[in-house]
This record gives sequence, structure tokens and C-alpha cells, in this order.
Amino acid sequence: MSEGIRNKFKFKNPINNAIMNIAWPVLIELILSSVFGMIDMMMLGNITDTNYAAAAVASVGVTNQPLFLGLSVVQALNVGGTAIIARYFGAGKKDQMENVTKHVLIISMSLALPLAILAFIYANDIMAFMGAEPATIAIGEKYFRIICVSYLFQSFNFAVTGSLRGIGETKVPMNINIRVNFMNVIGNAVLIYGLFGFPELRIAGAAISTALANFTASILMVRYLMSGKSDLRFSFKNKFNFSKRTLKNLVTIGLPSAIEQLVMRTGIILFVQVVSGLGTVVFAAHQIGMSILSLSFVIGQAFGISASALVGKALGAKQPDDAEKYAHNSSMMGSTSGVIVGIIMFLFAEMLVGLY
Repeated sequence: MSEGIRNKFKFKNPINNAIMNIAWPVLIELILSSVFGMIDMMMLGNITDTNYAAAAVASVGVTNQPLFLGLSVVQALNVGGTAIIARYFGAGKKDQMENVTKHVLIISMSLALPLAILAFIYANDIMAFMGAEPATIAIGEKYFRIICVSYLFQSFNFAVTGSLRGIGETKVPMNINIRVNFMNVIGNAVLIYGLFGFPELRIAGAAISTALANFTASILMVRYLMSGKSDLRFSFKNKFNFSKRTLKNLVTIGLPSAIEQLVMRTGIILFVQVVSGLGTVVFAAHQIGMSILSLSFVIGQAFGISASALVGKALGAKQPDDAEKYAHNSSMMGSTSGVIVGIIMFLFAEMLVGLY
């Protein structure tokens, strides 16, 4: 499958080829990460009790916004890890990459753990702040708390993936995401609807399935890192050397991106609060639209991540001219792709919404 897709994206320009070779697996991986919440919404939306279904979809939408906020900040901070590892990789300093990866993991989990704990404790208050009605809160409380646990595994996965992107290894995370998303679909069907003798858990079943899928992805990520198949060598047995310089570089590179994501996601949350006052059904419809729209964001992210890896590698190899070309061409390719996707969403809006 990988070879067939790669051939479809062949360019005469080797710069564009290098960009696309990294960008398309990242794009699929990011889409699949977004699809976790979308699958939950789609399958819950098909529960025969329409009132419950609307409240369940609204619940997932309410919880997805703070979840996306936390994930986007973690992912933005990982950009620093991608850039630094890419420079070491380009400079041939592979022995330095493992320690940077461990710094990335520590920063990501140090941020994710307190956020998950606070969200778990104040789940009802957060949902009420988001403007959810009492019926939505009553249905979505369990989902939110289980998703807080899932968020920890997803943040860990983002940190590992960010490090692998620095050396251009984007296909392994993509393949792992394909497998766990398939697992999530099966788990949802079994636990939401109570198939094969399992209890009908409805919205709680969707959350459990998502958490198990993310946990499985974490295990597969660690197993690959420790297998020795990657240029990024990693072992928990190797001594961790804390470096203030590495920490400072990670924060310096990633913090502006994290603040940008924080401001954007906060704006979306404030807008969600306004829409939630229009009723559960209207709010559920809005969440479906936002869920579809979120897919358009990942295109720019994919080309941005590709640019981070290739620019860092070129700078590490002392090739500033190539670094400039990677940055410029990535921007142009991302913008063009975004316009095309926007047109497709506009033309096929009814069909896309109908999936829910």
C-alpha cells in the first residue's frame, strides 16, 4: 500500500518528493487521530433512541474541545523535539537523539498528567462551563473521565511520534494508527451496542474502546522504539542525562507554537459556549460540523511537520539553501491542498454530515 501511494505523489522536483514522502504518512496519521472522536460520534449518533443519541453526540463534542486543547498544546511542544532531533540526525549525531526523546517524553507527560487529573476531578464543572445541558452532563460524565485516562496514552504517543518524525520515520506511526483505529471501530460496535454477549455500555463503551486503542498504540510505539529497527535508538535501561540546554531549546522552539494553539483552541471553546445555549440538538449538529472541519486543520499540520523535519535535517547538514526551499515549498503545497479540501467539503457537505 505504501509503495502505491508514494507513486501517486511523485514529483519531478526532489524537494517536493522529500516533503511529500514525510507529509502523506503524517497526514494519514493525524486524520486517524482525529477520527477517534469522530468514530465515537458517528456510532453513538446511530443509537436508536434519538434523544439519547443527540445528547451522546453533544457529550462527545463537549469533551472533545478541552481534549483537543490539551492535545494541541502537547503536540505543539513536540515540534521542538522534532526540530532538534532532525538537526542531530542531519549532522550525524545519532547518539544524542535518545536523550532528546526522553526530554520530550518528560515534558509531554509532565503537562498531560496534571491536565488529565484536573479534568477527571472537575469533569462535571468543565462540561457545565462548556455550556452543556444537565441531560448532556449526566450522559457524558463517564465518557469524559475515561477519555481523561485515554488522553495520557495519546499524549505519550504524540511525543514518541514527534521524535520519529525528526528522522523522517512517519510510516511506522501511520501503520500503528491504522491498526488501532480498526480496533477502535470493532471495540465501539461491541461495547456501544452490546454485541457478542457483551453488555450494552453505550457512551461509556465508546470511551473504553478509545482508551484501549490508545493504550495499545502506546505499547506498539514502545516496542518499535526498543526493537532496534529505528535509527532512533531507545531503551529505558540507558541512563537519562538531564540537560538544561536541551530543555531550554525544546521550550524555546515549541512554546510559541503552543501559545498559538492555546489561543486558537480557547477561541473555539468560547464559540462552543455560545452555540451550546441553542439546545442539545442544535449543539450536536454544530459539533458534527466542527468534527468534520477539524480534518481540514491536519493538512497544514502535516506539511508543517514535514517542513520541521526537513529544515532541521538540512540545517544540521549545513545546507541552508535546501532548508529555505523545504520551508517555501511546504507552505505552498499545504496551502494548495487546503484550498482543494475546502472546496470538497463545501460541495459534499450534506453527504459528509449524513455519515453521522
